[in-house]
Amino acid sequence: MHSLKQRMEQYGFVSHKDYEYAIRCINNASARHIKTLNIEGEPGRRKAAFANALAQALEYKNICYFEFGSDEKTPIIIQFDNDEKILDAEPMDGFEKKLIEACALSEAETTVLILDQLHLAAFKDQINLHRFISTKICNSHGNEYLANSANLFVMLISEAEIYHALQQSSFKVWVDSLHQPGLAPRHTDLGLDESAQQWISAVSEILSALSLSPTLNTYEKIAYDIEHHVRSADQLKISLYGWVEGISYPALFTDEMNSLFLQAQNCIESYIGIDDSIELSGELITHPTSPE
Repeated sequence: MHSLKQRMEQYGFVSHKDYEYAIRCINNASARHIKTLNIEGEPGRRKAAFANALAQALEYKNICYFEFGSDEKTPIIIQFDNDEKILDAEPMDGFEKKLIEACALSEAETTVLILDQLHLAAFKDQINLHRFISTKICNSHGNEYLANSANLFVMLISEAEIYHALQQSSFKVWVDSLHQPGLAPRHTDLGLDESAQQWISAVSEILSALSLSPTLNTYEKIAYDIEHHVRSADQLKISLYGWVEGISYPALFTDEMNSLFLQAQNCIESYIGIDDSIELSGELITHPTSPE
């Protein structure tokens, strides 16, 4: 059986960490409120990718997603006559509709409710959300909608600290930025012989200089390119830019980087057995342009 980390990778979230233990903690039977995960991490969309991959890896039947700051209130028709429509004075917003939808789906099926950009929510919405998580009831326009807490899992994503009461009703998890300090993989990790370790270390030095530390899966893609395609420093730059998340294209062309890439090129040539009789393009592009 695949681990949670492996299953999340299948849904597009690659990480150095395994969040299996955190998920065991959130399933704490002593909690009397709806199961809620507060997803923290560096600014960006990686937290949303984590939430979506986690929901799918845990095999939830329904995924409801709502992003604060992107919705417009839809008027509600409260009476319809032949010649007249009367609209509710306070139309239902997208947040309310998504809570009601989650309640309805959770009655019979496992459901994840992802609430993104919570820092953009009005304070009253954060208060209402806390009330919903605590009581399992959504109140809207005089009606009550009950959530099945056995089936519902709420995930919160914010770029700022959330309402204090919400923090007390949720379990926090930190989503890494993918590029965490770490050691270069060993040749055995990539299924290669010992002669590959020289270029692995050289490539790792380049990535460390860029403050990047890719996952083993990314190193495997780079290793394939080196085995089959890379025959110059410029080609190595293209492969690294293509596969490594978060890499800056212009940063590959500084004097320091050019020197490191030439060293890596020498290691690759030695590894794949290129001799002087094979002509290589060793010239470096010094004025980068954006890749097509």
